[in-house]
Amino acid sequence: AALEAVVAFGGEHPLTPANTRATALYTQIGTTATSLRAHADDQDSGNGQYRSSTLSRREASKALRDQMRPINQMARALPREQYPGVRALFRMPHTNGYAAILSRANAFLEAVGPIKAAFVERGLPADFDERLEAKITTITAATDSRTLGKAEQVGGTAGMQVKASEGLAAVAELDSILTYQYRSNPALLAAWKSV
Repeated sequence: AALEAVVAFGGEHPLTPANTRATALYTQIGTTATSLRAHADDQDSGNGQYRSSTLSRREASKALRDQMRPINQMARALPREQYPGVRALFRMPHTNGYAAILSRANAFLEAVGPIKAAFVERGLPADFDERLEAKITTITAATDSRTLGKAEQVGGTAGMQVKASEGLAAVAELDSILTYQYRSNPALLAAWKSV
């Protein structure tokens, strides 16, 4: 906003006679202000994407765990003689970490193939494995989106810092020119200093 105010001031109070360096600085400051706004937009939209994806991932993870529990419970209740070792294949993850949940859900998908009919026979929908896979995909997509949002936010912040430094350096140089040019006009000098 300060850089835009400087440009607006220059438009309202052109130097007479024109000073080519001051004109170039006003142009540079205007361009920097535009870039600064773009980086601020990236920072804000990246932060929004990051937060939204974090929430989506949390909700999808909860839904995935909720979908895995009945599979786990049914696997533990299957007759051991008919389904040896099945209990170990369908253990629930011991942590709430996303990597652990995804790893266990993928293990469920790999193990369910040969005994899918036993789960369907016990009441799970015929497409329970496809639903499980869809939840895994949702979590993976939310994680990717979260990562990209964070990268956009960080890039926007870094870009803002660089452009703000450039803008302030140009304003400092312009200030040295205008302070000299307005030295005999205290009202205009005070107006410039306020900007």
